[in-house]
Order: sequence, then structure tokens, then C-alpha cells
Amino acid sequence: MEGYLIELGGVQKGYFRRNHYTPIDDTFDDEVIEYLEATKNTDVYYSVYTYENEDIDNCHIYAPLYFDLDLEFENNADFRKIIRDALLVVSYLEDEFGIPEDLIQIYFSGSKGFHILVEPEVFGIKPSTDLNMQFKKIAQEVNKNTLFHSIDTKIYDRRRLFRFPNSINGKTGLYKVPITMDDLRTMDYEKIQEYASEPREVEIAEPRLVETARKKFKQILLVNKLKDAKRRNKNKSKVSISTERKDLLPCVKKILNEGAAKGSRNNTCVAIASSMLQSGMTQTEVIDELLAWNEKNDPPLPEREILTTAKSAYSLVQSGRGYGCTFYQEHDYCVGKTCPLFKK
Repeated sequence: MEGYLIELGGVQKGYFRRNHYTPIDDTFDDEVIEYLEATKNTDVYYSVYTYENEDIDNCHIYAPLYFDLDLEFENNADFRKIIRDALLVVSYLEDEFGIPEDLIQIYFSGSKGFHILVEPEVFGIKPSTDLNMQFKKIAQEVNKNTLFHSIDTKIYDRRRLFRFPNSINGKTGLYKVPITMDDLRTMDYEKIQEYASEPREVEIAEPRLVETARKKFKQILLVNKLKDAKRRNKNKSKVSISTERKDLLPCVKKILNEGAAKGSRNNTCVAIASSMLQSGMTQTEVIDELLAWNEKNDPPLPEREILTTAKSAYSLVQSGRGYGCTFYQEHDYCVGKTCPLFKK
């Protein structure tokens, strides 16, 4: 979008560097070409989102709807699984959203997956501060309709980077290349490696509004909003500071062990603080755990924010409110069947 900023990132002199922001204006094309040359067109990325201004974490953002399909595989039979999912994603976009095939962009990632994108104009999307979370809801819904659930729903942070089309994957030596539905149907892994051994022409149709896509997009968001409100109301009276010690939930233990990335640290901090208080831990114990957890974050939060968040979580739980399963499910922290609270 004219006047917005885009982030570039890539490997230069042996180190990965990002935070190179450039405005989308008359100099944009030249700036990108220069950057691609500086990185030798290898392991070079751009931000999926464009940013209204330099307040990257809070400003309005704009982007195409995107899906990253990725599965571990050892042979061609495994690769066919991710192809099946990619075909199902495209079919869902065509059948449920009414999006013509020419408006759906498909790329082989240059490694072991696929990127599928649809321009925002197709849905009538406008810049907003929570567009990434809207996309996450859509991705979760679409993923339910795949066989192997290969859509990565953890990549909807505001600073997500994607490889440039026709750039080289440094590990495989293959290019990220555009492919067609016919390619998806007929290519095995060996053929697609051969196809991705050189750059391919990218043809992107002029985006246009598809009314059925606009309505379906809004419908999915509305249904999810109503479900979330129902869950919150159902759980509201159950939140309290426990008088007896309980074992922490597996999802909370997982977060404490792994930390959180920039963009999700604050919300995650108050959520796990709430859960620890509900498990019977004292405020002092919660603060100690949060400070240790914070060292694993990328990057760590200021210590004063940890203390303030712990205090806020305590007040929240005291008032009968708090964070529960809904938060952990929405942010892909749910561990599924290994949790005693898991329900299908």
C-alpha cells in the first residue's frame, strides 16, 4: 500500500539481519533490487505485512491472506500428503469463498512446503491493528478442512517474514517458485525439485473484490467471536485463587520451558501468571517463575513489566476473571490430548 513500510531481512556477510524498513513509494523497486543483490538473492525475506508507520507493534497493518503448509517428510509418499492438503486449501478457497483460481497464488517454498496467498482486495480487507489475528482465525478454520492439518497456524505474528519469490533457499539450493494447480496434481518431489532448480516467471492476476469471499471472511470471524464470548462467559465464575496447590497445566509448563517471541510476550505473561495463581502459587512464587521464564523470551521484557503484569494478573483473578483454555487454544499453546482438560 502506497506510503506504508515493508521490512526486508536476509543473510549478509554470514549473519542474518532484519529490521531494514523501506517505504512503498517511487524508490521501492530500486531499493528491493539493491537488497536482493546485497544478499545474493539467497535466504532473503520480506514482511508479509506492510506497516502504516514505524510503530510496528501497534500501527495499522495490511497484507494478503496467507497460508504456510509444512510437514516433515522422508519420501515421496509423505510429500503427497502436503500436496493433498494444498489441493484441499485451494479447493476450500474456491468452493467456500468463491475465489477464482487465477486469484490464488501458489508457491513451492524451495524446501518442503507451500505458500498460498490471496490479495486483500479479494476480501475487501482494510488496514487494521489486528489483521494478523483475523488471518489466524481464518487459517485455523481452513486447517480443519485439510487431511493432515499442515497449515502452520503459529505464524500470524505481526512481523512474519516470507521468502521472496524466485529467491534461493540456502540449504537446498532450490528457488521459491510459483506453481499451478496442475503442477500440484501431477508433480512428485523429484519433479518439483527439478522445476525449482531455476527461477520461474511470476504471473499475478489483477486483484478484484469477490463478494462471496468478503461475506465468508466476515462470517468466519463473527462465528469465532461468538464462540469466544460463549467460552469466556462459561468460564468466568470458575476463576479464583486456589487455596490448595495444584499441578500446573501442561500448556503452561510448555510455555515456561520455551519462552515467547516478540509480539506475544505480554499477553502470554499475564495468561501464565493467571494460571499459576489459579494453581495455588503465591504472588512471590509467580514473580520468581515469570522472571526465570522471561530470560527465555526473544527478547526479554523489562523487569518492571513482569512485576506490573504479575500484579495485574493477581487483581484479575481476585475479581473472578482470568485466562483459561480459550487463550491457550487461540495462541496454539494447547497440547491436546495430554492435557487433563482436553475436549474434542
